[in-house]
Amino acid sequence: MAVRAYDIHTDEKFPGSVASRILSDGIESRLNLYVRAEKGYTYGCYGTFQPNRHAGVFNVTVDTNPDTTQPCIEAIFKVLNDMRQENVTDKELTEAKTRVACSMALSMQTISQQAGMRTDGILN
Repeated sequence: MAVRAYDIHTDEKFPGSVASRILSDGIESRLNLYVRAEKGYTYGCYGTFQPNRHAGVFNVTVDTNPDTTQPCIEAIFKVLNDMRQENVTDKELTEAKTRVACSMALSMQTISQQAGMRTDGILN
């Protein structure tokens, strides 16, 4: 499932990047803790903001058995609603910020990756 989100030119991309990490990064992420570990609907569940030039998208992906599709979607919406209504813990915020910074460094290891980042910077 996906919904329209902010574009790359807005400051919302920064909290969106952190929110993506809290929702999706690692086994202890909110989606994986509930949808995978507690409910057992999937091996992995990911919710990410992907800003683009003119419009972005918020995307949630999961692989689940057809028999558990409806309860899996309901579980995803529960996590998203909880995220909207509850405060993020200090631990979640610290870990998410660290993952954002580290992923940026790791995404520039090769000449090809550096060229892609440079191209994105020029185009956007």
